[in-house]
Amino acid sequence: MEMKVTHIYHSGFYIELAQCAMLFDYYEGALPPIRTDMPLYVFASHVHQDHFSFSVFTKEELRAHPHVFYILSNDIKRKYNRNFFLRQGVTNEQYERIIFVKTGEEVLVGKGNGPDGQDSSLLCIRTLRSTDAGVAFVVEAGERHIFHAGDLNWWTWEGESEEDARGMECAYKGEIEKLSGERMDLACLPLDGRQGEKFALGFDFFMRHVETAHAYPMHYWDDEAVVDRLLSLPCSEPYRDRIVRGAELLL
Repeated sequence: MEMKVTHIYHSGFYIELAQCAMLFDYYEGALPPIRTDMPLYVFASHVHQDHFSFSVFTKEELRAHPHVFYILSNDIKRKYNRNFFLRQGVTNEQYERIIFVKTGEEVLVGKGNGPDGQDSSLLCIRTLRSTDAGVAFVVEAGERHIFHAGDLNWWTWEGESEEDARGMECAYKGEIEKLSGERMDLACLPLDGRQGEKFALGFDFFMRHVETAHAYPMHYWDDEAVVDRLLSLPCSEPYRDRIVRGAELLL
C-alpha cells in the first residue's frame, strides 16, 4: 500500500494511503491538496493551540470534504462543550462526526467493505498517555502502522528538580515500552530545541526501543537546525538514515 506523507508545519502532517487520508495536529500552514474521493480522518492529540485549531472544521477545503471524520483527544471536550464548538462555526453535522478518545483506548473507525471485507479505510486507533497533555496516536491502516506522538516526549527543563526529572523519565519510558515488539512504518516524534542539551532524549529512546522504518522530527516550529543537531550526535548513528528530512515522503 503506497503512503505519501507531507509535513505541513510543527506537528502537523497530512498522510495519504490507498483508501483514506489522515490529517494530524493541524493548526497552521498551507495544506497540501486534500483528496475528496476517499475518507479523511482528522486527528488532534490535545487541546494546546499548537496542536488543535477550530480551523480543521471551518477551513474551506476541510469543511467541504464529503467524507471527513474527527478523532480528538478527550481533553478538548473537557475544555470546550458542544455549544462552544457551534459558536466557533462548527456545524451540528460536523460535531456528530467527532470521536473523542481517552488515554489507553482502542477504537475502530471506517468500514471494512472491500472485496475481502478488509478495506484499508478501516482504521484501528490506539492511544497512549501523553507526558504533557492529551494522547499519542497509534494508527493501523491495512498493513501500515503509524505513530504520532503529540506531546508525548521525555520533557526536561533547566532548573527542574531531580524528583520531577525522574518522574518524567519513568512516565515516558513506561508509555513507549507499551510499543515493545511492534513495528512502525512512520513515527512522528517531538524534537524541541528549547530543552537544551537534552533535546534528543525522547527521540533517541524511541528509536532504540521501537522498530521504526521512518522517523519524522516535529514540534520544532521554525528551528530546523535542531534536526541537524540530532544528525550530528553520535547517538543517532544507528538510525540516522531513517530520519526524514524535507516536506514530503513517499513510501
